[in-house]
Amino acid sequence: MSRYRRADVPGATYFFTVVTYRRRPILCDDPVRAALRQAVKTVQSRHPFTVDAWVLLPDHLHCMWTLPSDDADYPLRWGLIKRMVSLACASHYHRADWMTASKTKYRESTIWQSFRVLLTPTFSLEGEGAKAELMFFHLIAAYLKYP
Repeated sequence: MSRYRRADVPGATYFFTVVTYRRRPILCDDPVRAALRQAVKTVQSRHPFTVDAWVLLPDHLHCMWTLPSDDADYPLRWGLIKRMVSLACASHYHRADWMTASKTKYRESTIWQSFRVLLTPTFSLEGEGAKAELMFFHLIAAYLKYP
């Protein structure tokens, strides 16, 4: 199994790309959208974060979150969100024929693949004191690197 090195900066803004398993075009289906919306709200209430941007496409999503200043645990949040959506949508979207030994061992569903994450740097504009985020650069970089 691959070991991913992911950014771990409390209070940072992160850019995520989350893909459905085998790129199934299900994310815009009403049951999945409703489950995803509810899961995000539930996780936000237990483990706060700010959603700065969100783009939902049929087989993947992009979003930007800012975590609290003392917290960098976005893997926990994504794990909970993906689990809640998987449980809520299992009757319609689970594919037993796609279950692999690895998916069974790690109790994964046939709805999600792993996610990609980029740390978005922030800086202050001197003189104006405004916070600016280099979101556009990361959106383009993620698009160009995406398989």
